[in-house]
Amino acid sequence: MLKKKIKAELTLPPDNYEWNSLEIRSVRVNKDGSCEPCDPSKADFWSMYVRGAKGAYVVAETNSKEELEELGNWIDKLAANKIEQAR
Repeated sequence: MLKKKIKAELTLPPDNYEWNSLEIRSVRVNKDGSCEPCDPSKADFWSMYVRGAKGAYVVAETNSKEELEELGNWIDKLAANKIEQAR
C-alpha cells in the first residue's frame, strides 16, 4: 500500500461541533499580519474549514490546495463509515 505524507497543521473542532460540509479556501496574509480569503492566484496558504449551524471552524492549513483536497476526500470516506471501538 502506498503511503503519502501530507504536511498540514491540524486543529480538531470541539467534540460537540456538528458539521455538514468541508470547504477549502485560498488565504492571504495582509501587511498587518491578519489573514483573509483571497483569489487563488494570490494565496499565501490554503485552509480547510468544517461548516455547520454554528459557522465555520478551521481544521487544517497547508501550502498545497491539492493536499487539502486529498485530506478532504479521506475525511469524507471516514465520515461515511462507522468507526468501531477497539476491545
